[in-house]
Amino acid sequence: MLPASFGLGICIEAYVASALITTSTAASCASPISDEADNVIRAYSLSLLCIALFALFPVISVALVSLVATAAGCTVNEGGVHPCLIAGADLGGLLYTMGVLGWLGLVTLPVGAILLAVWAVLLLGHLGWRALRRPPR
Repeated sequence: MLPASFGLGICIEAYVASALITTSTAASCASPISDEADNVIRAYSLSLLCIALFALFPVISVALVSLVATAAGCTVNEGGVHPCLIAGADLGGLLYTMGVLGWLGLVTLPVGAILLAVWAVLLLGHLGWRALRRPPR
């Protein structure tokens, strides 16, 4: 098994008798992105995903209710629970609860927008700090 990764140079790794032998055509097989940068990118990506899920969860819930109710031929509204038989089980109460959860979007969408703005300011500040920290070329 010879996995190869192509970055700045060609690195070939071979496992021989449980020892790792690395041969390189470049001075270093290091990725152009360091481990620190990978961790920063991962942290900012994960936080953006969490913010988006938090803000959009009520909208996703209502869209899911709409799809399920339409496919099952059920009536779902905020006036009350209506029976909705899906696969022999009455899911009317669950669909009603998920549908009314859409009102939570009045809170989560503005809070998500504020969190997104804070996230963007932190990202730009972090990128600026990294640019200032780099040695001049």
